[in-house]
Amino acid sequence: MERLTQVMTHHFQEPSRRLMVFSSQLEHARLDDPQDRQAVAFINAQAARLSTLVEGARHYLEMTQMPPELAAVDLNDLVNQLLSAPALADRLQKLGAKVSFSPLPIVIGDQRRLYQLFEILLDNACRYHHAEKYLCVKLWAEERPDHWQVFIQDNGVGIAPKHHDQAFSLFTRLVTDSEQPGIGLGLAMARLIMRQLDGELSINDSSPEGTTFRLLFVKGLSHARGA
Repeated sequence: MERLTQVMTHHFQEPSRRLMVFSSQLEHARLDDPQDRQAVAFINAQAARLSTLVEGARHYLEMTQMPPELAAVDLNDLVNQLLSAPALADRLQKLGAKVSFSPLPIVIGDQRRLYQLFEILLDNACRYHHAEKYLCVKLWAEERPDHWQVFIQDNGVGIAPKHHDQAFSLFTRLVTDSEQPGIGLGLAMARLIMRQLDGELSINDSSPEGTTFRLLFVKGLSHARGA
């Protein structure tokens, strides 16, 4: 798998680089026909998208090969750290967003990957917020005998029930690039992170009023598993 990742990165990225160089040269040429200029812009955009897809696939494959580094992670500290990150804080402020959470558990997981997981879900809430509402995100936890359930709820546009499974498929998008740019990697990556912890990520509920994601963290996961 590691060799496949290296080969894919080299052989797939090289054509996209050449396309981008070629289209860049054409952009600087004298193109009087608007259709020609439009065609060049399309080539450049598709080459850039191909490059992004290859890089995303490489990152996903690399993560499948790296076992998580397990430790006790306080989700309260993690979420506070994430909300204090300048880029996200600025984005939430521009949306007039409110993020609130009740006490969250300490779980066994990979600190860096769990940060990425919550970052993906909050990014998802920002991307698909309802245009006529201020974004509101709530996080809470429920304890069960053998696991914790952590919920992340937003009041965005929601995901149709028939698309709940599809939403987690690698490189699958439920909207067009013109509606929301992206490559369809985020939720697939988030689910991979949870499954590497013997947990699960699913859509607990969704409607035109928003979406609630459910994260299941197994209790008693051995620290040694990630060694």
